[in-house]
Amino acid sequence: MQNHPALQAFEYYMRFDDDSRFTTSPNQDLFEQMREKNLDYMYRASLIDSWGFNELKNLVDEFSAKNGLPSVKISEMQPYNNFHVSRFGLWRDRVTDLFKYIDEARLFSKYKVGDALVHDVVLDLFVPTEKKQKVKEFGYRHNFHLFAPMKDYFHFEVDRWYRNK
Repeated sequence: MQNHPALQAFEYYMRFDDDSRFTTSPNQDLFEQMREKNLDYMYRASLIDSWGFNELKNLVDEFSAKNGLPSVKISEMQPYNNFHVSRFGLWRDRVTDLFKYIDEARLFSKYKVGDALVHDVVLDLFVPTEKKQKVKEFGYRHNFHLFAPMKDYFHFEVDRWYRNK
C-alpha cells in the first residue's frame, strides 16, 4: 500500500483496522503531532509476536551484512501495529528491498512471521529513536483487545466483543 502511485502525494497515513475504534479521543491531531515532532512512526501499544522470530532475525542479519546495515535488535515487545501512523517515505527504497528479501525467503508463509515483528525490524534498522513514539493518552480497542488510556497492556473482553458483533 505504501508504494501505491495514488498515494505518492501524501506524507503520512494511518492504519486503523475496521474492527478497531478509539474509546477516548486523542488529545491532539495525530498527523499534526507527527509533523511537529518530525516523527516517522507512531503507535499506541505493544505486544509479543514471536512467530518465526529466530528465522526472521537470522535472515535480517544476513540482509544487513549484505547491505552495510547494523545487526538487528528485535525486541520481545513489538508495536501493536493494527493502529499506527507513519510517514510514507519510511516504507520505500531500502525497506522495500528488505520486504522483497523476506518474501523471497518465504518467511511469511513458512514461519507465520507477522507484520508486527517486521515493523519492529524496520523501526530498529531504519528509524532513529527520536523519530518513533508510543502514544498512550487515548483509549483504543482492536476487536477484543482493549487498551485503556495511559496503560501499556491490554484487557481481553472476548464475551463483550462477541455479543456486540
